[in-house]
Amino acid sequence: MRLVAFSVVVACAWFVAVNLVASAVAWWLTPAVVSRTAGFDAAGRASALFAWRMWPSVLSLMVSIGVAWPSFLMHESSSADEPLTGWLIAAIAIAVALLAMGVGAVWRASRAAHVRATRWKAGARPVGPGTLLVARDLATAAVAGVWRPTVFVSRRLSDVLTPGELRAVLAHEWAHAAARDNVKRALLLAAPD
Repeated sequence: MRLVAFSVVVACAWFVAVNLVASAVAWWLTPAVVSRTAGFDAAGRASALFAWRMWPSVLSLMVSIGVAWPSFLMHESSSADEPLTGWLIAAIAIAVALLAMGVGAVWRASRAAHVRATRWKAGARPVGPGTLLVARDLATAAVAGVWRPTVFVSRRLSDVLTPGELRAVLAHEWAHAAARDNVKRALLLAAPD
């Protein structure tokens, strides 16, 4: 059991180390990536920049869970009695803090969106499949939800737009739903870098 626990500590240390280096490289190269993607169409650029933003986290997970953890379990002697050094304790503390911050950020954003959507649904009326007209003073449109997305359009916005403009706004919001942008936002919030 001690070997498994120690392997988790080592995997966390690798996650922190790889994430730190990968995030620094990403930060350093971001201006070049942004410049390179300037000629992309909007969807292609959004996808490329999302992937760029997520690669440090994905690489960190792949190295720590896919390489460091199994390698440690396969090659470390179960009779080894290595002490937990200050560096390993610090690494696991940082990894746990990063995980808690990411989970906390996603939970807070999800909760706030749920509260807002529930409040908006209370006085809303359907204007199409999955589309609700809400009584709000602000001219706004938004998509809420991941599994069963709903598009909200404020009465004020629908009053100032032409029918063609309103169709374009609704198409834009449904494109967010189809692209799973709320899932992507959650992943971005959860990413530690």
